[in-house]
Amino acid sequence: AKAAGIWHSKVNNGAYIKKGEIIGTITGPYGEFETNVKSTNQGYAIGVNNMPIVNQGDALVHMGINGYRCVE
Repeated sequence: AKAAGIWHSKVNNGAYIKKGEIIGTITGPYGEFETNVKSTNQGYAIGVNNMPIVNQGDALVHMGINGYRCVE
């Protein structure tokens, strides 16, 4: 999160997310600001933060990024 406030997610676990897509918004507790949060990568949402209150620096969505693979 780039700002502290109330998190409103627009994606669910398992959703495919494109780079630059709006994945949610952060609003002030009294509606004094609203910030769209855009994805910096593309891939699948594998963990979405369901807590409404977020602090600056909190993780909002964990993604499995396309193009990477595990090699054993």
